[in-house]
Amino acid sequence: MKLKVKNIRLIVLVIFFTLISNYTKVSAYVPTVEGKNILVIGSYSFQNEWEESVLSGFESILGDKNNIKSEYLDSYSKNTFSYHESFLNYLDAKYENQNIDYIFTMDDEALKVIRDHMFEKHRVFYKKPVFFVGVNSIINLNDEEKKYLSGVVNIETCLECVDLIEKMHGDMKKLYILCDNSLYSQSIMTNISAAYHENNDKLKTEVIKTNKIGYMKKELAEKDFEDSVILICGAYINETTNSKVLSSEVIESIKSITDAPIYTTLYNYVESGAIGGVVNDGEKTGRLGAILLNSVVNGDSVEQFPYIMTPSYNSISTSLFNYKAIREYNINPLNIPEGSSFINKKPYNLLLPKWSVFLIYISFSIVVFLIIYLAVIAFYHKRKIKEANLEAVAAMEREKIKTDYIILMSHEFRTPLNIIINSTKFLKRECINNNYDKEYFITRLNNIIKNSNRLNKAVNNSIDVAKIEAGIMSIDFKMYNIVKVVEDITETIIDFAASNNIEVIFDTENEEIYTAIDKTSIERIMLNLLSNSIKSINNSGRIVVHCKNDNDNVYIFVKDTGSGMSNDVKKHIFDKFFQGSDYTLNRKNEGNGLGLFIVNALVKMHNGKIFVESEEGKGSTFKVVIPITIVDNAGNESTISEELRYMANIELSDIQ
Repeated sequence: MKLKVKNIRLIVLVIFFTLISNYTKVSAYVPTVEGKNILVIGSYSFQNEWEESVLSGFESILGDKNNIKSEYLDSYSKNTFSYHESFLNYLDAKYENQNIDYIFTMDDEALKVIRDHMFEKHRVFYKKPVFFVGVNSIINLNDEEKKYLSGVVNIETCLECVDLIEKMHGDMKKLYILCDNSLYSQSIMTNISAAYHENNDKLKTEVIKTNKIGYMKKELAEKDFEDSVILICGAYINETTNSKVLSSEVIESIKSITDAPIYTTLYNYVESGAIGGVVNDGEKTGRLGAILLNSVVNGDSVEQFPYIMTPSYNSISTSLFNYKAIREYNINPLNIPEGSSFINKKPYNLLLPKWSVFLIYISFSIVVFLIIYLAVIAFYHKRKIKEANLEAVAAMEREKIKTDYIILMSHEFRTPLNIIINSTKFLKRECINNNYDKEYFITRLNNIIKNSNRLNKAVNNSIDVAKIEAGIMSIDFKMYNIVKVVEDITETIIDFAASNNIEVIFDTENEEIYTAIDKTSIERIMLNLLSNSIKSINNSGRIVVHCKNDNDNVYIFVKDTGSGMSNDVKKHIFDKFFQGSDYTLNRKNEGNGLGLFIVNALVKMHNGKIFVESEEGKGSTFKVVIPITIVDNAGNESTISEELRYMANIELSDIQ
């Protein structure tokens, strides 16, 4: 019956090993120990990466609900009998009043010290269950020891690593093995000596044994590294400071001496720049030790389990490679064993030879170039189609504008011509009948003059638009008091505006503002704006003209109380031939849609700008901004001339 129960327990433990290999938490399957005092003893120091990872794996299972203390033998610094005695006395003193339930040792040196003294009654760990991991040599326990000792032995890692190196470097003739003075290194040297004897024709091995970095560098500097590989299995101290040398410093020291490929059995060297190797996974090893301890705590004595376990290579060891080092040493990734792990590898890094990666990148670049090229062609083709469509639309627009212009100008010419012709006929008839009514004649003659002016305006506007678009519009800049020019123009329309019940007010902040302008252009600008304001006012209203300036510009405002305009109309108000329906709804007369287009062009010829602010039903304000400039030529300061009055009559001729 006992044998049957024992076999069941063995099966359960095997399952635990499988769970550890897959990084599954054992606590999900077995009740976890709670409230125990566990003393962890490491062979080296708290700075040792391997033992740090073992402790991390151990605590991941048992650390939350138990009191775990850790101490380190620091065997790298000293490894004598007297030093061991002092270390044990230190433990006795420190933990004298604490009931230690279990001891957990990491690596060979710590196990040896505890094992040699575990049956001394004055020790705090006297006959306490001891669990060990990281032991690299076969141990034989006597019957009494079997009651208290159980753990994990792993002696295959180094040979697996050498086998890996041979596969990676088929032309390798010599392997330099760098070991320290630890029992771990001693185990490696024993295994290497047994597997690769001195007369092996296939592979020569040479061990450099020291834990001092300076001596190791000196020995390496004297070696021939042709067709050779280096395998690091030990840790080093600085002879001067007696402090541990960082793994990265060890790797850099070797690289400064030789270009030979560097492999290792220790994770921290892979992380620091070695190519790779077969390394024990400290986390897995620590969890495996926790499983053993946890099983005992849950009711099983140590002796009921195999006191020594040698897990398979895949359970706690793995092939690990540094991707950057693979590329640095030009290693063919196709020779790397399947299932290996990598560090410093980005998702886009390919595990292929450099020439293959180069071809792939070239192929990828060609594909990307073709895609971009086709996309560019498609883009330009699409743009050409779009441009063709826009050109077709623009052609239609031009044709429509041309047609509208012909219709508009036909209307502009036909209406005043009809009035002139009819008035002339009436006058002729009256003359034939000898009816010379003075008032009748004057009325008809005024109609003829007014519509002649209207024709003149239409012709002038058409000619000016052609000149503007051809870039041949002449302009003559002279120095004028622009306030006086604007005031004179405003005065010419006061009587006409009054006849339409419209009040016109002129206001200025400065009486004199001298700047270079083309006087005729300014007169046309102002007459057009005033004419538009009169047209937009229904029945009665007000027009205010205001001038002001600052150091750089002259500002002219023409504000009216007319019908105003919508935002859509404002967007196109300066377009050629534009006549907004909502803007002209309350206008007494319509123009030909060229006036504001010409105004905008004349303002730009002065390097100025024109703006409009308007809201439907609330009137409009046109703002003209003209920069103040100085020229040598002075203009003639005259009063309101007949020419100006004539210009005003022409501009106002289309208002009923």
